[in-house]
Amino acid sequence: MRSARLRRKVVVRMPGRVRNHEVNESVFSQIAQSLAHHYASIYLVDIDDDTYIEFSSSDRYRSLGIAPEGEDFFGEVRKNSMHLVHPDDIDLLDVVSDKAALLDHIRNDRTYSVTYRLLMDAGPTYARLTAMLSDDQRHVIIGVADVDEQMRAELAARIAERRHVTYSHIAQSLARRYATIYYVDARSGAYVEFASSGQYKQLEVPTSGEDFFAESRRNVERLIHPDDAPRVMVLMDRDTLIRRINKAGMVTDTYRLMLGGSYVYANLSVVWAEDHRH
Repeated sequence: MRSARLRRKVVVRMPGRVRNHEVNESVFSQIAQSLAHHYASIYLVDIDDDTYIEFSSSDRYRSLGIAPEGEDFFGEVRKNSMHLVHPDDIDLLDVVSDKAALLDHIRNDRTYSVTYRLLMDAGPTYARLTAMLSDDQRHVIIGVADVDEQMRAELAARIAERRHVTYSHIAQSLARRYATIYYVDARSGAYVEFASSGQYKQLEVPTSGEDFFAESRRNVERLIHPDDAPRVMVLMDRDTLIRRINKAGMVTDTYRLMLGGSYVYANLSVVWAEDHRH
């Protein structure tokens, strides 16, 4: 914090009745109060004798029963950590409970910050402690902010990202079981081929087009064994296929496909994409 420096820099032009430094003090006070509102609790700790006083506390944090003033701030941190902080996070406050270590961090980095979980009535709640020196260099200012909503949103985003990556790996592994994969717009019939083995490329089926169902029916006549073609032809009717997917969740069929000069058995699987349109 650099209050003296800020007071020197802030100059507000007002009528002669109000002196500049009075305006500066008023503006700076408003800034300080606005910043202070970001913290659930603020402590001022005397570096010389370790005494402290709490300057603000939300009702929620006051329910923790922490003394609003005392003779040994660092001892209070050690004592309160044992029953107010989540067991897995107690070690995170080692620096805060050690005056020499805390001052070393602050003097090197200007501030020290740590995020941990407090044991509140509603369950573990994320809090972020930030420490800095006061302008007189004789006090440490400790601010404790409630960051539970922010942290849980960040954790949820990380979990979602990990699940997405995992799901992508699973999808890629499953996709390798298929010689060809098509992504088809069930409304318009437009499609694109997303994967195809080298062997299936010789079938000369277009890799994209405007009507998957019409293209498939043409290829049934050209590539499917005559005994299987009527059944697959019915399956490649869009309305029939959609009706069967909606009823069973997945449509599968096995037929003989002309490949490399002879018929081979192929399996077709059809499912809805997540958007229930493709």
